[in-house]
Amino acid sequence: MRARRTAGIVAAAVALGLGTGCGEEGDDGGRSPDAAAFAARYLPAGTDAAATLDLDYDGPQWQALKTLYARVAKTGALPGVLGIAASPPTLDGALDIAARFVGLSFTDDIEPLLGGHLVGGAAVTPAPALPPDQQRIVERVDPTPVFDENPDARGRGYYVDRSGRRVRDLPEATIRRALTAAADSEPTIDGALVYRVPDTKALDRVLEKLEKQGLSRTALPGVKDAVQLADGLALAGGDTLVLSLSDDDDDGAALSRILAGRGVSAALLPRTKALLDVRLQPDALGALLDSGELTRAKATPPGRALRRVTATLGLDEDGVEADARVDFDGLPASRLPLPAARAVDVPTGVGLGSGSADQSLTTVFLARLVRAVYPDSDFVEAVEALEADTGLTFETGVLQQFSGPSQSLLMPTDRGTTEFAARSSLRDPAAMRKLLPTLVPRLPAILDGLNGLGSTGLAGLLLVAPDAPLVPEAASFLGAVTLKLIGGDPKDPTSTDELLYSVSGVDAAENVTGADGVVYGVIGDVFVVASSKALARKVAAVRTSREDPAATRLQFDVGRLLDESGADPEERRLLEALVEDGELAASARGGDIVASAEVDFGD
Repeated sequence: MRARRTAGIVAAAVALGLGTGCGEEGDDGGRSPDAAAFAARYLPAGTDAAATLDLDYDGPQWQALKTLYARVAKTGALPGVLGIAASPPTLDGALDIAARFVGLSFTDDIEPLLGGHLVGGAAVTPAPALPPDQQRIVERVDPTPVFDENPDARGRGYYVDRSGRRVRDLPEATIRRALTAAADSEPTIDGALVYRVPDTKALDRVLEKLEKQGLSRTALPGVKDAVQLADGLALAGGDTLVLSLSDDDDDGAALSRILAGRGVSAALLPRTKALLDVRLQPDALGALLDSGELTRAKATPPGRALRRVTATLGLDEDGVEADARVDFDGLPASRLPLPAARAVDVPTGVGLGSGSADQSLTTVFLARLVRAVYPDSDFVEAVEALEADTGLTFETGVLQQFSGPSQSLLMPTDRGTTEFAARSSLRDPAAMRKLLPTLVPRLPAILDGLNGLGSTGLAGLLLVAPDAPLVPEAASFLGAVTLKLIGGDPKDPTSTDELLYSVSGVDAAENVTGADGVVYGVIGDVFVVASSKALARKVAAVRTSREDPAATRLQFDVGRLLDESGADPEERRLLEALVEDGELAASARGGDIVASAEVDFGD
């Protein structure tokens, strides 16, 4: 989004008290039955993502926010953490300070505008697919040039591949063109926020004040009864504010198109009483995948079965609750990324730990998806080479070995890094011991291939899949990968002693853990992955507690996390006032994936 539009949005949000909501007073907490239909009139055709935000300032959601703010302000830590001179003791006071920046009063001008819901929607057009030759370069080459003591004469350095080797078989100009094309290839968004003001007299007073400060009303060509107030912001019908979030170069043209359009069906909009509701259609994946990738993803069994994703978030005086559902239609249980809920064991005595009933469903799901979406990738090439040499099928011969309970833990340190460890029971420990020496020489190519696809780091997937170094979305932490046997005898698969390998060459810039290496292997009858040999041994024997049924369950304790990270006193006071602990659980249910989260506020 362009800088001037961003500035316009910020100004509008402050001027209108963050009050761009949609709704009329009714029995459903400020939203009448036809309010969604009204907002839908101004959303772009083909909307793939829609959301509503409750802005009933006197309602229960905002009462909880007011209480939480007062609790945090009472700690006295806000000024130091935020770098401000002082913090008001109430949320009203904080919002009044914000309103003063545009010459308004929160109590007199802004609060009368509140009482409805912010309604937003966006249609996503995926980025165009790169030509195959450029796509392979993007997957292969690290986009950041390397400068050593002898950079080339033009001062551009040189490029290396995902294993840290200098790329010598491609002209630098060819590499730069591919990397530039990838950087410039972005999805386009056609979106809008809509608010029907419940008190038009209050709105008129605010606009009159802002007009004295330079706000002007400009007619919009081809649109009756609507004026442009600022970049991307229009007033329609005297009572409805419409903010364009589109990528058009001409804000007026974008507003005219939105206001003159036919809108979308109100059925696309969420209709609950939570603080925040979100609904995503499958094509919203175009924000992450290019056009070719999206087409291939939608052609897979889960892609054809995917109907929508919905999520809600709500507050009360005790904390935050969130729920989400990934709605599949007709996808067999064996093809879902999680199993049904069952008893799950979670590590005890740690700041953040999780347990999973059968993480192999997750890793097999992801591996199959990556094969389909990126059929010409280096990852698929490396996996197919492994399969050809060993006679194994990657998903069934490797990943499904991890088809039992698993546990993971993360531990922040006072060095700014995060140590991690995970263990997984094995279907056949002896078979895995026999497989590891065969897998080891091929693992760098598999990991490099995954790294080239672009991913988000090891730690997140470890929480549901300790075999993460073997699967998608987990290899971005690797740079120049090297493997080394550090414990055990790979020639003796009948041994129950530890058989451990180290993975070094970690790319610290992309590794969310900050670790410079990974240890993995088998200890006894369990597979382990950890940021050190000592932690690999620790997690193999970690104590657990039996928790309520779930496919995967994550728990965290803020006090322990702060102890482990060595947080400074001000940050500690602030965080302990915000959050005490929480948990997240997800499972398959009725052919869908459902998830819930609870976060308890601090005292």
